[in-house]
Amino acid sequence: MVRSVGARLTNIATYVRLLGVSAAIAWSLPAHAQTTATYEDGTLRISFAEFTKETDTDRRIDLSGKLRMLSQRVVSDACFVQTGIAKRDALAALNATISEMGAIAHALEFGDTELGIFGAEERRMTLAVIAQFNDVWTTMQINALSIAQGESTHADVLRLNAQSADLLQVAHRLVSTVAAQYFNPAETRLADALLIDIAERQQFLAQEIAKNACLTSAGIGIDGSIDALWSARMAFNSSIGALSSGMPSLGIQTRPSTHQIDAGLLAVRSAWLDLRQPIDAQLSGDALDQEQLEAVYYGANDMTRQMDSVIKLYAEASRYGS
Repeated sequence: MVRSVGARLTNIATYVRLLGVSAAIAWSLPAHAQTTATYEDGTLRISFAEFTKETDTDRRIDLSGKLRMLSQRVVSDACFVQTGIAKRDALAALNATISEMGAIAHALEFGDTELGIFGAEERRMTLAVIAQFNDVWTTMQINALSIAQGESTHADVLRLNAQSADLLQVAHRLVSTVAAQYFNPAETRLADALLIDIAERQQFLAQEIAKNACLTSAGIGIDGSIDALWSARMAFNSSIGALSSGMPSLGIQTRPSTHQIDAGLLAVRSAWLDLRQPIDAQLSGDALDQEQLEAVYYGANDMTRQMDSVIKLYAEASRYGS
């Protein structure tokens, strides 16, 4: 499954995080900001109307991209709830993930000022893909809620995992569609887009790793889960090496452009070394105990958060030409 997902990644999806920086800046404005609020960059001034339009664009792309990671996290959380590993935290996370998925999908269609989207979607192509996403998520959500309420079996988790593959495909399509219709590629350097594409992939790979480690440990779809775990492990390991040291075969010619990015990747690599130990043991045929599985769950979530910080640093470096 990981190989097919990788093949579906498109260059346009790499732009998802590039605009996230201005969205974060937008929310630093006070709620009572006047309509004359401006940015200033040399002699360039941006009106508040233009500012909110840019913020709306940023958030649409950023949030549609987040759905990819959440499509895998919902299964990871559900599996850990079902198996009783880190159950209290996993249950809270599962409910939060279910809520966030629905909120993002609703905001992308109808708007939500609290999420930084100021109007309903009007483009027919984007609306069609959102409808496809909702069709898959509606069925999947019922299953996820049943697991969260403790009314499920391993078979329900296995079915949720199968549904997540379809949801991830639609989420990739949604990112591409939203970015193609909202994003201005003239503002993005291709080399930066490639780096962010690879960095973004690390987030849902981290959740793929946790998900498949749990499924394998619980004996849920074990053949497919162990193969997917191996693929995700290899992809994550190769990509973090490429981001840290360069890999000309992937078009990454140099090391990170700033000390902050280098430090962020170093933290991710350190966390990955810790997480890789139980993963490699499991791939070798060892059964993981509860402590090791908890380490996988928390470690993967930490790496997801750490990679989010690194992606923002890449975006900042691209904007300021570092």
